Amino acid sequence: MKFRTGSVAVDKLFVALKGEAKLECMEPEIAVTLRAMSLGAIKMEVQITPDQLTQEHRFTFAIDQSYLQPLSSQCVRRLTAFPIRGS
Repeated sequence: MKFRTGSVAVDKLFVALKGEAKLECMEPEIAVTLRAMSLGAIKMEVQITPDQLTQEHRFTFAIDQSYLQPLSSQCVRRLTAFPIRGS
């Protein structure tokens, strides 16, 4: 089960507490994936690369499900303040 599109994906993950949510970016150099683990734990993986051919940087964080609703709200605020143009 994979969910996409920022706050919607995070909201669905919060309700289901299973599967994963991908926070997609227009820039291919950054990606964030949230994966539900057992007992409400969430694995957050951030991938960043300045050069896709020669480098990869990956950071993994363990967060709690209580972080999901504030994250969803932040996604909505950012997209409201900085809407995607031309879509």
